[in-house]
Amino acid sequence: MELDKWKKDENKYIVFRCSKCKQYLYAKTTHKTKKCLRCGRVYQIKKINSGEVVKGMTAAVNMVKKMQNKLAIKELGGEPDLRSLNDFSIPSGSKTVPLNRDINISKIRVSENYDYAEEFKEALIELSARYKAIPDYLIKIMAEEKMIPSNELKILISKFQKKGILIPLKSNYYRINKEVLI
Repeated sequence: MELDKWKKDENKYIVFRCSKCKQYLYAKTTHKTKKCLRCGRVYQIKKINSGEVVKGMTAAVNMVKKMQNKLAIKELGGEPDLRSLNDFSIPSGSKTVPLNRDINISKIRVSENYDYAEEFKEALIELSARYKAIPDYLIKIMAEEKMIPSNELKILISKFQKKGILIPLKSNYYRINKEVLI
């Protein structure tokens, strides 16, 4: 019985820039479409005019990294400082306290099926205590503070509208029905 050997990826990949969000992407030239991971725009591979063709996925990934780094240097005027949230801490005596308010939240939300309804409800209760009419951007800000993903937020808004908790008003404002909320 022969052992399978690692084969070098010789497929051709095209590296191109998203015209909407300006992020660099790569896709196999044999594929029909590629969806931008940042903004969701879909590209037809055959219709991509500007881009570099490289051999192998590793070369494509490295090319994307290189191009993104060049873009960051151009935009920021220097090398980007990339760190994880755990790197940022405030010294408190001899111990350091992480800035992340709730460390367990990352463990809970690892599951893709996590229900954000409770966090959204808490955000709405906080907003209803302060405002009679709430602009949609304020709901988005509160959801971001509660670490609710934007795609999940759209689902929650429509769900809470159907339940009669969020009542849409003119000019992207909402009123919260406190009787149904609690």
